[in-house]
Amino acid sequence: MSTISISSVDTADSFEYSPAIRLAIIGCGPRGSYCLESLLRKLKAADKAGDFDITIFEPSDFPGAGLVYDPRQPHYLRMNLAASLINFWTSSKQTRRSRPAHQTLLSWLSKRYPLHARDDAYVPRAIVGEYLHECFEDTVLELSKYCHIQRVRQKVVDLRHQQGAWIAITEGKDWSFDEVVITTGHEGLRCSNRVCQVLHSDPGQDDSRMIAALPFDELTRCQMSDQAEVNVTGFGLTAIDAVLTLTEGRGGEFIRDEAGDRLSYIPSGNEPALINLISRSGRPMLAKPTSKVEPIEDSFWQPYREQLQSLRSSFGEIHFQRQIWPVVCEAAASLLRRHGIESDRESVFSWMRSWNRYSMNHSVAIRTMIESFLVATAQRPRDIPYALGSAWKTLYPEIVELISHGGLCDQSWAGYRRTAAEMERIAFGPPAETVEKLVSLARAGLIRSRCDRDVEAKPNQVTAVLAKPDEPEDDGLVEKMIQQGYLQHDKVTGAIMVDRKGRVIAPRGGNNLAIFGRCTEGVVIGNDTLSRTLHQHIERWADTMVARQSKPVSF
Repeated sequence: MSTISISSVDTADSFEYSPAIRLAIIGCGPRGSYCLESLLRKLKAADKAGDFDITIFEPSDFPGAGLVYDPRQPHYLRMNLAASLINFWTSSKQTRRSRPAHQTLLSWLSKRYPLHARDDAYVPRAIVGEYLHECFEDTVLELSKYCHIQRVRQKVVDLRHQQGAWIAITEGKDWSFDEVVITTGHEGLRCSNRVCQVLHSDPGQDDSRMIAALPFDELTRCQMSDQAEVNVTGFGLTAIDAVLTLTEGRGGEFIRDEAGDRLSYIPSGNEPALINLISRSGRPMLAKPTSKVEPIEDSFWQPYREQLQSLRSSFGEIHFQRQIWPVVCEAAASLLRRHGIESDRESVFSWMRSWNRYSMNHSVAIRTMIESFLVATAQRPRDIPYALGSAWKTLYPEIVELISHGGLCDQSWAGYRRTAAEMERIAFGPPAETVEKLVSLARAGLIRSRCDRDVEAKPNQVTAVLAKPDEPEDDGLVEKMIQQGYLQHDKVTGAIMVDRKGRVIAPRGGNNLAIFGRCTEGVVIGNDTLSRTLHQHIERWADTMVARQSKPVSF
């Protein structure tokens, strides 16, 4: 994998450099890279250059990928987003193709990893990280023809506004900037991509430690006593990753029988005797449909999109349960009827009420996962959870547009948040092959789910629940800026307040400060995605930056 020295790129042959706007990108995973690419594209379209001096603060080894998509993580940790939906270079719904010089993930895979080059492939996160890192390097190399760029492999520990400039503080140095963008994502290993804390089972060792290097590196190496049980707190994507690391990551193998019908797990002897999946509800994540399930043409969804779009006139007063949710449920019922399954909106309502009302014991949870796998692989007819998940995923862009930036009435927010959390399980679960692995582990007696309202620390514990978006790291940059009044939480959603250009709304922080990503969840809906078409905040921010330019290109 190639790397480039950003600050050493020679731009003397391009134009006479005259720095004017000092821009800091703090954190440069996917969103930080998107900012750079958007700025590059806008500069090229406007035929302007020379007025930016860009400093990228990113301590990880693979900027563009960051910690979440670190290319060194094991390949059994997979995306829950199909390869066809990932394109670093596409930022508009109207743009269906990348520019010829740049590659979609699929076209990149066809050259680098052809076995994964399928529309419905759920690619290892490490491979996606390679792609994102290469896209970052390509972007920086091209952007370096327009302005000066340097990368600082240090963490910004504080940021202050003094005498008209932003002062970024790293270890041993202060840096001065005119514009700052914060894209720190999950704020490091505490909630980086998956497991945050491990309580070892070594005899006499009772200390909890943060994971070093890779998110799951510690789980593959930690010693375990014979017949050790491990408690994994959570039952979402994070917990699934932890389970696979404790089994497949410790030498176990999944094999299929000669008929190809049944997947079995062959233990290595290094995995725990039992993994307890402890969660408040016991409700599992459901399998994503495979290509064996006939896709629905886009025109089917158009009437429901139009119903949602008609609610824009009520922006700020929209009631989620009364106005948005019925459209989603009607779309799901209509999808079932289309396939000869009797259904109506009330039956979908009723199913969701039952799903929310009851906790699931182990046998019910596994049975639910098996059913979702069979539906996802077209071995069973479509059912309500399949139809509801399909409707939610397809109509999600309209829902995001309606709800972001205060579209709901205040009293409706709590209901939306509860529903959205459950729809994460139903619509945005893991690929079917991952669900099949979990079921085979359950059949082998290696995992067991358990409901427990008290999810506090237990012996031999792996914490596999990410911090909420409105829970910044105690001594992290975002929390420090909140305390200083540069950032503020929205009173209803708890999100960091920003406008539609990503500019901060706060008593002291609005001047030339933007923030994108997870900590804005609530004001901006649906941040945990690689999609570049779901939000246009970065594009609008780039427009404002280019508007400050005045110097034409003179190659």
